[in-house]
Parts: sequence; structure tokens; C-alpha cells
Amino acid sequence: MAVTPLPPSRGDAAEHRAEHRASVTHVLFDLDGLLLDTERIYTEVTQHIVGRFGKTFDWGIKRHLIGRPAPDSA
Repeated sequence: MAVTPLPPSRGDAAEHRAEHRASVTHVLFDLDGLLLDTERIYTEVTQHIVGRFGKTFDWGIKRHLIGRPAPDSA
């Protein structure tokens, strides 16, 4: 007969969260588009926003901004 563990009670919920948090050993940040191609979506959304003001944001403009600090790009 298999025994199914009960979910944690309110009393040990913090202990349960801490146990799961401690099991995380690595975190992966994809900030350069290597794993997820978000550049195309970012460009389309930005164009949609600036288009409301009669402006254009395309790769011709974006290529001058990529890799620069935010204040310089602004």
C-alpha cells in the first residue's frame, strides 16, 4: 500500500518554502537573446508604441542602440 504524503500544514509552510528554496542551485539569465529570440518582439512592440506618435523604430535605428548603456540609447 502506497503512502501519499500530506501537504504541509500552515504551521510548517515557511519550513516547506525554505526547503524548496534551498534546492535551487543554479539560475540562468538570458540577457543577450541566446536562448530566447526576444529582439524581434521587442522591436515590434517598440514600433507599435512609437507609431502612435508618427515615429519609426526599426533595425536601421536599433542597430545604433544595441550594446549601449540605457542613458546613451535614450
